[in-house]
Amino acid sequence: MKVQGWSEILSKEYEMLSGQRVNFDKSLIYFGATAADNVKENIANEPGVRMASNPEKYLGLPMMVGRKKSWAFAHFIDRFRKRVAGWSLRFLSIRGKEVFVKSVLQAMPIYVMQCFVLTKSLCRKLEGIMNKFWWTNNKSLKGIHWCNWDVLCCPKINGGLGFKNLFLFNKALLAKQIWRLLSQPTCLLARVLKARYYPHSNILAAKVGSYPSFTWRSICSARDLVEDGVVWRVGNGATVNIWNDPWLSETEQNRISGHQINPNWTTVEQLIEAETGTWNKKLVLQIFDEAHASRILSIPLSRARSEDMLVWKHEGSGEYSVKSGYRVLITDHLLKLNYITSNTVVYKDFYRLLWALHVPAKVKIHVWRLFNNFLPNYCNLNRRKLRDRAGCPLCKAAPENTDHLLWSCKFLQNVWASLQIKIAPVDNVLTCKNSFINTFCIADDQNKRLIALSLWALCDSKKSLTAVLARDFEGNVMGVETYLFMNVADAFVAEARACERSLLFALRMGFRRLIVEGDSLTFEEVHYLFVPRSVNGAAHTLALEGRRRQFFGFWEEGVPDSVMTIVEKDREHRNLR
Repeated sequence: MKVQGWSEILSKEYEMLSGQRVNFDKSLIYFGATAADNVKENIANEPGVRMASNPEKYLGLPMMVGRKKSWAFAHFIDRFRKRVAGWSLRFLSIRGKEVFVKSVLQAMPIYVMQCFVLTKSLCRKLEGIMNKFWWTNNKSLKGIHWCNWDVLCCPKINGGLGFKNLFLFNKALLAKQIWRLLSQPTCLLARVLKARYYPHSNILAAKVGSYPSFTWRSICSARDLVEDGVVWRVGNGATVNIWNDPWLSETEQNRISGHQINPNWTTVEQLIEAETGTWNKKLVLQIFDEAHASRILSIPLSRARSEDMLVWKHEGSGEYSVKSGYRVLITDHLLKLNYITSNTVVYKDFYRLLWALHVPAKVKIHVWRLFNNFLPNYCNLNRRKLRDRAGCPLCKAAPENTDHLLWSCKFLQNVWASLQIKIAPVDNVLTCKNSFINTFCIADDQNKRLIALSLWALCDSKKSLTAVLARDFEGNVMGVETYLFMNVADAFVAEARACERSLLFALRMGFRRLIVEGDSLTFEEVHYLFVPRSVNGAAHTLALEGRRRQFFGFWEEGVPDSVMTIVEKDREHRNLR
């Protein structure tokens, strides 16, 4: 074997042909196990050559992948875990966690996955790290996994959060490479792979072959997705096989089926009139049954007799996209797992309206968790042996479960009644959910926001949601306001703050005469009237004295001597009024 001068060939002839120059400082040579010793020595003597005993990485990827896939990608798993650890101690909100998972963690493996197929075990490791991060409490660094990763990977409209199933996402990314080989057959990658693996066919008909590279094996792993999703757009019909290729439209079955193959007719071109460029209707009806003939004759033909073209049938543009490919894969996967059932179809309108609400994302995620029983209510904690009792702390009349928190809690029913939201009484959880969904879907935007905010506020004893509804004497609504108070000590303080908020709302609306109504039994009736300073001098003087002398106290049926004279004057002025 002649190996002398190989570096000169690279540095001169390769530069002349490609216009690129080899940087030997960044290059290395790795010898396989079967390389002869004299060959190694001859190459090693060339100037500027750097040999490697173990395969190194290029752009963060291993240049050679053997049988131990976990070892080849161990560095990536470690880097992924370190990225999560760097953020775990930061106080991210639940919305912040969602953005971090989708925009950072799920984006990290994209470059790797569009080049190589990752094993299911590697994908599960990455998903496990993300799942733990999602459910971990920022304070205790612990958390209960209320559902598995597949549920979180459901689209939001189907009851999930739209996280990625990495194994399926990996396949969708690799399918993009196949689409590139189909649509750009003259690119360098396509020419190299064609010369090596399918010199006399195309990528869809190619076999894995003997001693394939890991890159080629990875690309072939996604070929079934493209094969099931492409269809021929008939131009002149010269390259489309009648019996084997997918070229029929308007159905999932794009191939001719149930027909005996007629060897006299092989390409679609033979079914087209050469002069007019239209279908040979007589011939089509002669060869095919009525159903197939009708579908064939409905395919439009171009008078320009353009070339046939493969298109992606799941997109109107005909171009494959990773988003479209992943959607096909995840839908099929969830159907097999029965995660998409008739119930989820019923709930689609609810989820669509929920995620479109103009409320903080943490409120929407909370309602999603409540609706899917992913909250640490007392029944769930009791089931996991984390709490002895399961009674509701608000009404203390029934176990605290999803059904109870949605409707049957007397405390919550009072909230719905005060907001004038009517939900029919029900007997079981499924009916309760359906009744709640119907009420939510038919409510206007303002009431939808009230429902979501109420459900969120009621699950935190330190939060208080106040709703103010202004009506005139005929009962017509003049305005509505909701407000959330944080760090409320108890119910009495919450009622007082609600009264304060109603007065501020009335002031902003310009109301001068009003009656404040509420469901608090602390006071039965309170009147606030304007009086001039002349009949309220005692209170004013007492406040000034208390501020000047820094004394505070309580007097029952009496007043301090210092203001007794002023009290008598106030009484006289009041009698004169």
